[in-house]
Amino acid sequence: MKKLKFIIVLALVMPAVVILAMLGNNTLGQANVADEAAIKSTITKYFASKYESLSTLTEVSIDNFFLREDPVSAKSAQFEKDVRRILVEWRKLRDLPIEKFSLKPNFEEIKISGNNAKVRVFDTCIYQYKNLPFETTESTLHEITLRKVGSSWKIINDFYEDSITQPESVTG
Repeated sequence: MKKLKFIIVLALVMPAVVILAMLGNNTLGQANVADEAAIKSTITKYFASKYESLSTLTEVSIDNFFLREDPVSAKSAQFEKDVRRILVEWRKLRDLPIEKFSLKPNFEEIKISGNNAKVRVFDTCIYQYKNLPFETTESTLHEITLRKVGSSWKIINDFYEDSITQPESVTG
């Protein structure tokens, strides 16, 4: 008799557990899809601001992409501002503004854990300088850490290597 009661209870409870699990996964899946879209949008706009700076040869503000209250994020923002200032000044001295650009970020991996995300993305851009007839393609791998604040994602750290951020190698 106890076995029969157990089987009946199990038969009644199991469908509810399965339905709840499916609803829970669906909600989580929808949240991740929305978060991934928001992360991609934030990073794409962040990259576009770099090429806007190089087009206008002015420093386009990037403060809204970072979490100013976080010391690591503030340091990362300052580093990026310094790099962009160097790029703008170098191009100003050579009269090399970018005339047009086509940004094509290639997102390799997005890992979301709660309100934090880690992203591996290639900042790939095809652009043409104002006074030169050919196009140039630039691609840099970024490892970006973000944190969700309210409904938006803020950059905590943007790690990448290029000719400005790394010292030149010396060969003997």
